[in-house]
Amino acid sequence: MASPRKLTKEMSRYVDIVEYHAVERDHAFYEDMLAYIINALNRVKVKGKKIRLLEWGAGTGLVTEELAKLDHLNVTALEYDSDCYNFLCKHLEGKG
Repeated sequence: MASPRKLTKEMSRYVDIVEYHAVERDHAFYEDMLAYIINALNRVKVKGKKIRLLEWGAGTGLVTEELAKLDHLNVTALEYDSDCYNFLCKHLEGKG
């Protein structure tokens, strides 16, 4: 993964990203949101072809990790916040 060109803080200015990452899956709408996204992506599945997916604003990589489990996707995750980006890289290291 390429490093950000400059260090930028956005989400990490307001939220403790380690705590966010630990509790976000318990958010009231997280499971519904994830199911909706996966169902939509499964509807566009083409046998024998990988779909290139750009995840813009990947945060700490919770959704990225789930998207990477879908065999028909080639996921590229982008994150603007340098702290989130570094967390994302460490979280997904060795997972794909």
